[in-house]
Amino acid sequence: MQSSTRDGTLVSLLILVLVGAVGQITIGGITRVTGSGDGCPDWPTCFGEWIPPFEYHAIIEYGHRSVGVLLGLSIIVVCWRVYFKHKTDKTLVRLCFATLFLIIVVGLLGGAVVLNNLDPAIRTLHLMLAQIIVFLSVLCFVSATNSRTSNPQTECKWLYWSVSKKHKKNLTNLVISGSLILLTILSGSYAVWSQAGFYCTSWPFCGRGPFIPNEFLGWIHMLHRILSLISMVFAAYSIHQLFMGDRVNRIITRFSIVGLVLIVLQVFWGLLLPLTYFSEWSRAGHLSIATLIWTVVVFLITLILKPIPKNEKVLIDFTT
Repeated sequence: MQSSTRDGTLVSLLILVLVGAVGQITIGGITRVTGSGDGCPDWPTCFGEWIPPFEYHAIIEYGHRSVGVLLGLSIIVVCWRVYFKHKTDKTLVRLCFATLFLIIVVGLLGGAVVLNNLDPAIRTLHLMLAQIIVFLSVLCFVSATNSRTSNPQTECKWLYWSVSKKHKKNLTNLVISGSLILLTILSGSYAVWSQAGFYCTSWPFCGRGPFIPNEFLGWIHMLHRILSLISMVFAAYSIHQLFMGDRVNRIITRFSIVGLVLIVLQVFWGLLLPLTYFSEWSRAGHLSIATLIWTVVVFLITLILKPIPKNEKVLIDFTT
């Protein structure tokens, strides 16, 4: 019997893409909190030049764009390899090309953000699509690493109906958790871009006037805090339930531990925000940790739904 074949080059490239996708969001957060979004008032050039001026905000903004270009080039290489080496794996081909398409859309939308004076709604959409790129990158990575066949061109399928009832509940909880986390990230970004990020100066309450905010900006800020509380509690519950399962494999166990640690870290980091007077580093770290939690949850979902070769019909039971 032939041993399973794994395309190590493709896996390495997808790791690079995934790290780049998460890093791009982090750099975008730094761009946002340092007020560097208008460091280059035009697009795709910076002050009409392809090389930006040696100025703090211009360098950060142009660096954000440059990382996006490198990410796009990386996924182009991935798509080229998948198309020519794994052409018959239609699922993997579609996922990779969907990621490339979305990166192009996000790049164009980034230009629209600059040209439309950093409109909060467009910026929120920009961030949402960037988070979806992380989601697709995880799907590509897990799809490429879980092919258990000697023929790398055999198509693999994501089989929801092959998941046991017990783990369908875990899967449902994680999907809800991921949705809540994404909504929380977007609400926080919208709060910052609509000038509500600094409105509440204390924690856990707003610290301005009555218990219930009487201004719109206060509602935006407190809505983000409420969503944060709900999403972190539910995510912690969902991951803990998966972790405590009696037939969870080692990879899922490790990701569960990482997820729980990140959730605890994010809670304490949220406490730091008003204490540090919403400093640039604390706000950038806040978004970065939230993105990492989102990434871990997506990984757990995809590990439950890990693809198997099309010609195999097995019940996913996490015994390996």
